[in-house]
Amino acid sequence: MTDLPYCSVLSNIPKYFEKIRKAETPQDKFSIEFMKNTLNFKSGNDFRLIPVLKAMKFIDENGNPLQLYREFRSEREQPSKSLGIGLRNAYSILFSRDKDIYKADESQIKGHVVAITDKEEDSAVVRLITQTFVGIAKLSSFESILSESDESSKTQEENSIEASKSKINFQMPLTHTIVLNLPTTTTKEVYDVIFTSLKENLLTK
Repeated sequence: MTDLPYCSVLSNIPKYFEKIRKAETPQDKFSIEFMKNTLNFKSGNDFRLIPVLKAMKFIDENGNPLQLYREFRSEREQPSKSLGIGLRNAYSILFSRDKDIYKADESQIKGHVVAITDKEEDSAVVRLITQTFVGIAKLSSFESILSESDESSKTQEENSIEASKSKINFQMPLTHTIVLNLPTTTTKEVYDVIFTSLKENLLTK
């Protein structure tokens, strides 16, 4: 059984990330106090966002903002590439089952969640996990992530082919065959002259 992160107030998911982008990056930690005093989310249910951000690698286990958090705040494009990366971080097990899971309908996603968490299909946790995934996916961009992945795979394949060619070329040395027709003679000096010349002019080159 695997636990997956989820938000409790699903309708607030777009608001969470909108306010994170507009607010200053916390100087200390992304904490309950920061959510209350800076982002103006005061309900205990809203604080479920913190474990979600940790799973997304927006903040570390102590609540300190990470590079992905800062990249998200500096983004101007909508939907967000940083959220797409974060969603893959938080729900990597879903993407391992279906790389295009973000395109699936809610019932298909729920089926994967049930299989992963080993919870009942009608349980509240399954619903919250599923709809948290769907809610963040709607704000996320995956095209550039997939393009970079495809380009990386293509480059690796090309490098592998070139390496194989080099290895083949390196392992194919040239050889020469010399056919020598010796005269019919029993005189040793004749053979000495022939083989001495052969050694000096061919074998030592």
